[in-house]
Amino acid sequence: MDEGVELAKITRRNWQRFDCATWLHKAREMPKQEFKQEVEKELTGQETEPWEIVYFKLYKSQIPHC
Repeated sequence: MDEGVELAKITRRNWQRFDCATWLHKAREMPKQEFKQEVEKELTGQETEPWEIVYFKLYKSQIPHC
């Protein structure tokens, strides 16, 4: 159970204010990867979802005039 390993990370860090019921519910209900990302977000304070930079071109006629 990968979720158990992830829960242990949070418990070690926040053992005095660890909300067991909430995290167990998340572990049961969320897909495994999504739960892992939620744990990383809790531990680091940062989003860990993969991202990609996208470039695009706008013509002046496409920009609304104020």
